[in-house]
Amino acid sequence: MFTRPFFVERETIAVALLFIKWTLHDGAGQTACCAGGRVPSSSYVVKNNTMRREQIEEWIAEGYNILDHKKPKVVEGDIWEYLNQCDGHGTDVYALSELARWSDRELAELDLRKYTTAYGQLGEKQFLRNEAIRTKEFDKYEAFLRLFFPDSVEKEIEEARFLSEQVKRVTKEEIQQWVVTHHINVLLSDLYCLDEGAILTGLVLPSEEVVSYTDGGLQDTMDCHVTPMEFFSHAEHDYYWIDPRVKGA
Repeated sequence: MFTRPFFVERETIAVALLFIKWTLHDGAGQTACCAGGRVPSSSYVVKNNTMRREQIEEWIAEGYNILDHKKPKVVEGDIWEYLNQCDGHGTDVYALSELARWSDRELAELDLRKYTTAYGQLGEKQFLRNEAIRTKEFDKYEAFLRLFFPDSVEKEIEEARFLSEQVKRVTKEEIQQWVVTHHINVLLSDLYCLDEGAILTGLVLPSEEVVSYTDGGLQDTMDCHVTPMEFFSHAEHDYYWIDPRVKGA
């Protein structure tokens, strides 16, 4: 069993204060990865990872020109300069005019495309693993493993099945309480941390190590290490996925 480090009592007050701050600002909209632009209400967020060309065309007709982490957004000026500024922030920002040329199948695979572009087969493997754990449907993941990683199929599937029984889908209030209760000071995500389907693991690390662990975490496409305050200031979902088992240093 993990023994809580000596510094946790000192940090408990700070974490509790952060929780109060998150609660007071719970109605705030998601902070975009790049400065500028008008973001619509949460009713415009793409739900359940599904998107079709008709939705893209509707957003364009309403005056939006950017899709920023699945939210349409209005950016004044040169949108291509804006996209260049966003490069490295999870690569989940697109010009709607570009997406309008994609097929419905390509749009449906938008999330997968991000990971294969950045990491190739390893990115696809991580994405399919995440999907299998959340949905408890392993056929697609197993078929991929048998094709590209035949030597580790049994071990990988066994681990994924085990994790599928551990992970939980929780509300924002529940994940905030989880962070406070367990004195979590670092969150580790399997996919990009701001993706709605990312599975989060809570870590309790020595305070002097937190900065080095979380430096640039929002710029990583996979295996993001971020502080809870950093995460909650950017993420605004209906539900979150967590592995309730908290890990220590």
